[in-house]
Amino acid sequence: MTKKKKGEETKKLCNTFKIPPVPLGMESGAIFDSQITASSVYNDNLAARNARLHFKGSENPLRRAGWVPGVKNTNQWLQVDLQQTTRVIGIATQGRHDFDQWVTKYKLQYGDDGQTFRVYKRNGDISDTVFPGNKDRDTVVYHDLNPLIYVRFVRVLPMEWKGTIAMRIELYSC
Repeated sequence: MTKKKKGEETKKLCNTFKIPPVPLGMESGAIFDSQITASSVYNDNLAARNARLHFKGSENPLRRAGWVPGVKNTNQWLQVDLQQTTRVIGIATQGRHDFDQWVTKYKLQYGDDGQTFRVYKRNGDISDTVFPGNKDRDTVVYHDLNPLIYVRFVRVLPMEWKGTIAMRIELYSC
């Protein structure tokens, strides 16, 4: 008898009962600003807290639509602290709403202590998974995670981009 991994069983359970993905709270604000951090920010108007799916910016205080790091390289990351171990089954991304800037390819890292991270790999892959990102400012691009992950911290690592690194995200469970 082959032993199944916990993630495989849960993924099957989610699909069997046709449980739709449930947003974890980037868009709704259930994930607080203090739980969203980044390697760097271009300025406070483009801070990590602005990386919320469908966020279009605000006038007071001035906040732009999306996170933009202070440096354009593949060492940048956007991190979400889910505060406790959480089942994550998917991710959605968008570009920056107010400029032609978006991430076209990215990787995911995950961990439980905020210090040690693993790079996400799809079932059976030996290489890091590189997710296709966005092709415009506002279209939502969703990806299932297979295997799903049980984690506290999720990091998005932009690999390629249009204009500059800029993104808005949501994480999903079921």
